[in-house]
This record gives sequence, structure tokens and C-alpha cells, in this order.
Amino acid sequence: MVTIPVGVAEYGSNEYGEYWKYQNGMMICIGKVDKIITLQTGTAGGYYDDGYGIIFPAEFINTDYYCNAKLSANNKIVTIYSMRPSDNRSAFIDFFSHSVLEAANVKVGWLAIGRWK
Repeated sequence: MVTIPVGVAEYGSNEYGEYWKYQNGMMICIGKVDKIITLQTGTAGGYYDDGYGIIFPAEFINTDYYCNAKLSANNKIVTIYSMRPSDNRSAFIDFFSHSVLEAANVKVGWLAIGRWK
């Protein structure tokens, strides 16, 4: 783990991503992860699967943080329909597709903003 003070922010990184902790208590975390997803559960209009987890590089003070993600699916038509907190250190990403996907490799870039103190 690397921690470098940068002006009014502390910067750190580890195997889960990067973070910036600001003196006012705000923290920004970013990261990228490769996921293998299978979407087989059907609903009106498509297929979904819930709860592919990501881990943040630093812990928020609570689960009242904002998180969002960007998806790259290598010619697969798949979207993220929600991203939600799991606990202070992780979140779940939920995927949706109009067709069944078997072991599709997707790349997810994510961002979370909240308080660390």
C-alpha cells in the first residue's frame, strides 16, 4: 500500500483501487475490475443477475456514499442497472441483458464518493 500526502488530500492505492481522503472528511475512491458474469434469471424484457461485488481501497465511515460504474463488455449487450452499498468497504453491481449471457467477461470501472470521518 502506498500513501502520499498531496496538498490537502491524502492519496493511497492498493490492489482494490485508489483513494483520496480530504481533510474535510470527504473521500473519493476509484477502481477497475474484470468480472465474469452469467445472466440467466429471466424477467420481462431480459435477463439479470444481482450482487457482483467490488471492494473499495479504503473504508467509508458508513454506507451513505454515492457510487457509480462504467461497463465495457466486449461486443456484449449488457448494462448496469444498479450499484448499491453492501457495507462500509464494498458495493454490489447488478447487470442486465436482453439475452442470456454465459461466462461473459466484462470490465467495470467504478467511482465512490462519501465520508471517511
